[in-house]
Amino acid sequence: MQQKSSRDDGCVAVVCGALSGGAAALFGPMSSASSTHLRSLCAAVRLPHLEARNDEDEPDPNHYYTINLFPYHAQLGRALVDFVKHLQWTSVTLLYLKDDGTKDCSA
Repeated sequence: MQQKSSRDDGCVAVVCGALSGGAAALFGPMSSASSTHLRSLCAAVRLPHLEARNDEDEPDPNHYYTINLFPYHAQLGRALVDFVKHLQWTSVTLLYLKDDGTKDCSA
């Protein structure tokens, strides 16, 4: 089942509709304001909440029912450093796309 709301204040209606329809989990939204609201609603009813958005804030450990599938930049960085150290590499090159879609290269 997929439900969309074009307005941030439609979040409650979407959650209520999903719950009454027997949803086992909720995915989204992209909006930061709606995400904060949805996290609280899902925690209140103990419903898993998945999102995939680039969030600049450190993940909140108090949101037990929310998982962001987009890796937090500091955690991703630590994982890359640990990986390089584990393999005992002396150099590494990372290729990535910046937020504006342009390519960048770091050595």
